Amino acid sequence: MSRRSFSLILVIVFLVSNLPGMALLNHVDGKGILNFEKEVSAQFTSGDLVIFWDRYGFEDWGPPLFFLYDTNVVYDRIPAFDKQIYAMFMKDYQNVYIATSVEPPDNIGGYFNEHVTFVKTITSPNFQVLRDSSCHLVRFAVEPDTFLGYYQIAELCAGNNPETRLSNYKIRLNIYKVDNNFKDEFIDTYFDKDYRITSKTRYLFPGGVD
Repeated sequence: MSRRSFSLILVIVFLVSNLPGMALLNHVDGKGILNFEKEVSAQFTSGDLVIFWDRYGFEDWGPPLFFLYDTNVVYDRIPAFDKQIYAMFMKDYQNVYIATSVEPPDNIGGYFNEHVTFVKTITSPNFQVLRDSSCHLVRFAVEPDTFLGYYQIAELCAGNNPETRLSNYKIRLNIYKVDNNFKDEFIDTYFDKDYRITSKTRYLFPGGVD
């Protein structure tokens, strides 16, 4: 076998063994999602507050609405922020909406479960994202009591960081409107002008969901 043929074989073996990684070279994470975000933002005005409420990554699409389109956004997941925090969020807005993956007639959960009206579903185009890594360490910052030792980090991250595979993704975002009378009563009951989050606050959501 000539040196040239041997080199060609090595190149072919290298390319075949690295095909999954090479697919990432031209990948744009979430390509096309901006049109979806723009469509979502167009549903709301400066007098609206949108609460992205979810546990499956949908809440991550809330903050870009603020930075790109000045949409007033809060995002949360179970366990919820406490009621005083929500009252502070809501008191300056005429209308409050919930954005979630939960479809009617299922209960959306949280404080507003029985006080919302379904408005519409907004569906994104199909797009690709890097597969989620299981190397999530935020849990230890939120619940430090669960951190028992550095071996947990090794167990979480070994073989999972970074990810090199792509996943197809589509968002079906369901919009609900919080009843205005309930909103006003909620603010009257739970707003406390002296409420503060300090360095001694262990959790942003100490009470969970009632």
